[in-house]
Amino acid sequence: MALRNKVRPIKWAQARELRRNPTISERVLWRYLRRKQLGLRFHRQNIIRGYIVDFYCPGAKLVIELDGPKHDPIYDDKRDNSLANLGIKTLRFPCSLVFINPLIILERISEEILLRPTFPKKKLPKKERSRTKNCA
Repeated sequence: MALRNKVRPIKWAQARELRRNPTISERVLWRYLRRKQLGLRFHRQNIIRGYIVDFYCPGAKLVIELDGPKHDPIYDDKRDNSLANLGIKTLRFPCSLVFINPLIILERISEEILLRPTFPKKKLPKKERSRTKNCA
């Protein structure tokens, strides 16, 4: 995948650690996003251009971020602009909303998926054989 090129090993370790120890709000939202429950596949703690995002849907080029006290608005804006240059849309929600009303989050994600073009995985075509078999 082109978005994963040249990622430092420390980033892979950080993403792995974040997947192993998600926040409670990430755990709750993941229950709704996993196994294509919204029609497309999501990844947790995915690395895109050196940034670790909470959830990523490659089929819709959509990032979902749950903002808690650790999020820096200036850094988040820089990251969102970088992702936007790749055609990736970022949706941000406060962590508390996951506990108050997760359906609001899921409805917004579903709306965005419907608005965005989908990008199915491209399977490489089988190579055509240059020689044809003669029946005679």
